[in-house]
Amino acid sequence: MSESIERLVLPRTDWYDAQGRIYKDALIENFNAIENKCNEMLALSAFEVNQPDFSTFEFDDTTLESPDNKIVNLKSFMNIMNIAFYPLTLEFSGAKLAKLEYINDEFQFITITNRTLTGLGEGGKNYIYLRKSDGSILVTSSTNPTDNHILLGVYSNGRIYHIGGLGLIDINVLQLLSDLSVETKTVNMEKSGGQIVKYTNTSSRLIGYSAIEDGNSEAMTDVTLRDLGRK
Repeated sequence: MSESIERLVLPRTDWYDAQGRIYKDALIENFNAIENKCNEMLALSAFEVNQPDFSTFEFDDTTLESPDNKIVNLKSFMNIMNIAFYPLTLEFSGAKLAKLEYINDEFQFITITNRTLTGLGEGGKNYIYLRKSDGSILVTSSTNPTDNHILLGVYSNGRIYHIGGLGLIDINVLQLLSDLSVETKTVNMEKSGGQIVKYTNTSSRLIGYSAIEDGNSEAMTDVTLRDLGRK
């Protein structure tokens, strides 16, 4: 049998006046009502809620064009995000694939553990792939795999670099941008009647625009343009 309580309504709404002065007796009456409601809630007996069996639910497939209120099932999510065969878990231990988890294109959850990477690092065999067609783990020197392969890791100097591995996360983009090479080019900008004037560097790569509008037909000025990252 379920139990319920009535919504709290303060008995005194006149506990202050227009000047903001508080009537202590009315305020105490409201506090007492709040305390009584809290005690009433604490006195409720525990109850159980039966969790529904979500495995019996069916949700229609959706796309990016579906209405916003539609539930996205696993199949639709994978198709929209194109993440079939993407490594959800990827761990290496020495020259061994410790654990790989992914969902294939038939929406099956696949786990591969303790797979020895035979020949890794020998004769340029530094690239580790997952073959989609049969779930095989390949060690090869090929740097140009087909669409049937997913690159899992690259072996270099006794270490396997992979998704989520140390050194391939937390890239500081601002630091990379700050390290770009800077070249400058100073141009003499003459009066152009308000039309945009283009300046290019010696390799004819566009690096800026400028224009000047001045009543003085002799107006001239020097402008220094900056070219980032060419070298």
